[in-house]
Amino acid sequence: KQQNAGPDDDVQEDLPTNDNDDELLRIRHSSAHVMAMAVQNIYPEAQVTIGPWIDNGFYYDFYFPETTDPETGETIEARKLTEQDLKKVKKEMDKIISKN
Repeated sequence: KQQNAGPDDDVQEDLPTNDNDDELLRIRHSSAHVMAMAVQNIYPEAQVTIGPWIDNGFYYDFYFPETTDPETGETIEARKLTEQDLKKVKKEMDKIISKN
C-alpha cells in the first residue's frame, strides 16, 4: 500500500499486484517474451533458460555458450549480459513493440 498524504487527508491506495490485476500480469508476461525475442535477435547464440513474471516485474536467465567466431576462428568465452548489452536489448525491445 502506498500513502498519498494531502494537507488534510490520509488516504491509502492499493497498488496493483499480480494477484489483483490481470492486466498487469499480462503486461509482465508479454514483456518477458519481448525481452527474450530481443536478446535472441541480437545474440542468436543466447539460449533462453527460464523467465517468468515475478511480483515486481519479470526476468529471464540466458545461457551464452562458448562459441567460435566464424570469421577469425577465435574462441568466444561464455559470458553474461553487460550494461551495454542491456541498452542494445532495450532498443531492440522498442523496435519489436513498435512493429506490433
